[in-house]
Amino acid sequence: HNAEAFGMPAFITVTLGTALMLRYFAANETSWAVRLQVMLSWTLSLSIVALVPADVAATVRGEPLPILGLLWDLSYWTTFCLTWFVLPIHQIYEDAGDFTVSGRLRTSIRENLIFYAVIVVVAMLGIVLLLAYGNMTAAALSAFGIAASNMFGISTGIFLLGYGLVEVPRSVWRSADIAARPAAAYRKVGVTAKSLEDAFVGLAKLVRASETTQEVMPRRHPLRWAMDKIATETPKSSAFGAGAAAAGAGA
Repeated sequence: HNAEAFGMPAFITVTLGTALMLRYFAANETSWAVRLQVMLSWTLSLSIVALVPADVAATVRGEPLPILGLLWDLSYWTTFCLTWFVLPIHQIYEDAGDFTVSGRLRTSIRENLIFYAVIVVVAMLGIVLLLAYGNMTAAALSAFGIAASNMFGISTGIFLLGYGLVEVPRSVWRSADIAARPAAAYRKVGVTAKSLEDAFVGLAKLVRASETTQEVMPRRHPLRWAMDKIATETPKSSAFGAGAAAAGAGA
């Protein structure tokens, strides 16, 4: 009962925490599907804050709770499906430039084929190893899949942790030099301003080219629907000012 009394408030706290973080960090134009998947991913990742203490308390007291096993399985396999299938496909789907849902989905699947090909190669290697040791069973195959996915997660974590162990102390060390901080900030501002100006002019040229194409394209052209969709999703050239408009006209 103590485990259950702890687990429910912890779960509510984790869910509310992820919802608040999503509200703070998500852009206004982020779709509800992306918000839902991110919230689910964060909630599952932080669910160990509720599951581990409850599981340890139940084990110490000798009061096994069947619901904990169900929650562990639900958390693991939901995370597994999100990591290997749902999130990769949806990420490329959102970034795809196709005009139809089927086109964006085909692009996403095509881009993820390399990712899935690597998974197939690893799976085939595992099957060969299990056959070589004469242990080709459903339980052994499932255990190999779990071990391979855990190895992927641990390896990714090690690489990220290794980067953080180097970059974070270096950033702290550099920021401690008060005399050098203004010069570094000036350089960063200069580079950022130049990149912003180039991006601004480049976008103005693209918008002007889009408007010119829209003006000359016949209304009965088979791709007119695509041109209209581009026009509705791009800003007007008047929003860039006279200088950017002139740069776009001269491109």
